[in-house]
Amino acid sequence: PKRWGFGSHAFCTWEVNKKEHVLDACAGPHIGHETVSEYLDAVIDRYAPLYPDKRESLGRPAEPKDVYKCTGITDVHSITCRAGLCNELLDKDKRVARFKQETRFDDFTAINSNAPLKYVECDWANPILCPAIGASWTINHQHVRGGCRFAIKEWSLSQDQERLKIHIFVSTQDLETARNQLLSIISSSPLPTIPFKRKETGPLGDFHVTAHQKELWLYHNVCFLVESYLSHINLEPICQWLQQQAATHLTGTLTGLPAFADQETDPLYIIMKNRQTQKLTVFPQSVDPKEPLLLEYFIENSIVQISAETAPAPEDPTQAYSLTLKALSPGLTDINLFLVNRRNLLCSQGVRVYCEVDDNTPS
Repeated sequence: PKRWGFGSHAFCTWEVNKKEHVLDACAGPHIGHETVSEYLDAVIDRYAPLYPDKRESLGRPAEPKDVYKCTGITDVHSITCRAGLCNELLDKDKRVARFKQETRFDDFTAINSNAPLKYVECDWANPILCPAIGASWTINHQHVRGGCRFAIKEWSLSQDQERLKIHIFVSTQDLETARNQLLSIISSSPLPTIPFKRKETGPLGDFHVTAHQKELWLYHNVCFLVESYLSHINLEPICQWLQQQAATHLTGTLTGLPAFADQETDPLYIIMKNRQTQKLTVFPQSVDPKEPLLLEYFIENSIVQISAETAPAPEDPTQAYSLTLKALSPGLTDINLFLVNRRNLLCSQGVRVYCEVDDNTPS
């Protein structure tokens, strides 16, 4: 998979000779020998030419001025737990089963399984346009990524130390994929019990749960997550604004799906020698050259890597993408390709390229 920016990360510091030193088990470990500035230099890859748009939150590598202090756990007096309960609470399947029971999730699924299929096909608006957010907020980061018949768009906004995150997941395949996304989000909580509860007053969409500074809901093929940090902003009008966009763009058939051209790729079957490189050209159907489609790719076995990626030039009539593959070890692998429309988050059907790396290394 592609690499992602290093952001939304918490770490501990302690003071040594009037300087804060970092303690962090992630991307390390870091055991108190580095200042914040030295720590950031160590954990952030500042040279990432293949990923110019993958910077998390800030659109650039983080600096010491971007780090802010939070009040977390200050003391632990005692921990008590009846025998076996901790293991039960930390069992992911049991936690999700308990969530489904408490929120009547299976009842919602059964009711909606017989409803006529409808989809949301919407060119999602910039959150800054939401009246409830206001001009004092700025977008630090927005990012689109896709997979097998789904796509996600995330916006990270800030106002001084306040943070706001909006996450929209759109399934092109079916409604179950969006439901699974909701379950994936709630089960990712590190807490022993899932904090999300069914929203009983003024719920949005088809199924709505809420937690502290978090609103999560489903509407047909879309899963929404809105969350804030260190902020007292009212999330309800923001959620209503998003829901209104979706509700006014319902359709029985998706018409804005991206697609590959008849000649999907060149070549469709790749045979390489070990350590060789090979160019792969990908052809989408005609699109708006001012906003090219996003090409996503997934390599099943890590015997090859993408060493270079070139997006279409505006003057290129074919709007072709170019990938440079480098063989790392002998074997066979599939390379799965998807196209994502950045505006409506609809995803194409996948194209599979077969790749074989020969055992012989070129002289």
